[in-house]
Amino acid sequence: MAKLKLTGNDDGKSSNEGRNGKSCPIGRDRFLKNAKPLTLVIDGKQMVIPLKEFSTGSFGWFTNDKFSIEVDGVVLKIQPSISLVVVKSAEAK
Repeated sequence: MAKLKLTGNDDGKSSNEGRNGKSCPIGRDRFLKNAKPLTLVIDGKQMVIPLKEFSTGSFGWFTNDKFSIEVDGVVLKIQPSISLVVVKSAEAK
């Protein structure tokens, strides 16, 4: 099984705020000032996922990259497209 690991911004705290559908727990300016790029490791290959403001007004992280992995001796080109949108962020001020 290929290993997948996402790291960054984890302060060890968990929050249910925002999950109830009422509001985004962080403002746009605060997010953009304080959030850091995330690192994703897929099968030992590291991808950095930068911050992104989406055309919808939402914010989060996004990357689209290409690299190769090997399956049973066959090299395959893959294209992971990672979009991590903060829930309700389009409504954040």
